[in-house]
Amino acid sequence: MIDFANVVNSVGTCNHLSRMVKDNEQKPGALSLISENNPALGVVMKYDDGNKCTETEKYSLTVQINCNPHIQKTTYALDKETLKNPCALKVIMNSPYACPVVSLGPLSSFIKDYAYWIGAPLILIGGYLIIFGGRFPGVTLAIFSTLSVALIQLFAIFVAVMPSWSPVWTVPVVGVVCLGMGLGMGYGAAKWPRIGVVIMGLSLGSLLGFLIFWAFLSSAVNTTTARIITVVGVALVTAILYFLLFDHMVIITSAIFGAYILIRVSILRLA
Repeated sequence: MIDFANVVNSVGTCNHLSRMVKDNEQKPGALSLISENNPALGVVMKYDDGNKCTETEKYSLTVQINCNPHIQKTTYALDKETLKNPCALKVIMNSPYACPVVSLGPLSSFIKDYAYWIGAPLILIGGYLIIFGGRFPGVTLAIFSTLSVALIQLFAIFVAVMPSWSPVWTVPVVGVVCLGMGLGMGYGAAKWPRIGVVIMGLSLGSLLGFLIFWAFLSSAVNTTTARIITVVGVALVTAILYFLLFDHMVIITSAIFGAYILIRVSILRLA
């Protein structure tokens, strides 16, 4: 049997801070974010159910790993406050490896600060897609293509191009530029509907590809290459079907995305 955390006391006795692990048992410890609202702060690992410390308490260990992208080597220190209770020790670490792999940077803060201003028009758009999406396919394709292209570009820029320390005011500036390019695609979709319906197919197909990979393939082939092939393959097949079944697909997609936007945003705002 092995443990994952222990401490040697003043008399040289080893105290286990986590439970002992037997063969085929799940490893001890629980991993969580320091803050659910701000993942960039880092993570916390909690180990408990160690040896008996007192009559009423067992040993435990908390490891708080703060995100610090500006250092190269991980540092650590014992939290002196926890010495008041030797049964529940806490170690604080600073490491670049605790930072999010993908970060939206200022875009995440902007969405949080202006959630109501963003949510209100999205609720209206969701309501339109549900009620009128199938009746006015030209307008629907224009709205859908505009939003799809603008949002994809916006998120791609802040994930892959803009540094995470960019000021928040860069978000509306980049957003206006992306919206302008999205409007161009929206105009093209309204004038040439087949373009818009292909964009619809690619959008829904990408979502279906992620769901298929997560539900059926992730446990067996959880690699980036397999995920990309699955998502791209399903998206292309869906886009072809949309191109062939134009009218029906506009109605179905309007209902699906309209309901999702309306319900999702409404629940988040009520919460």
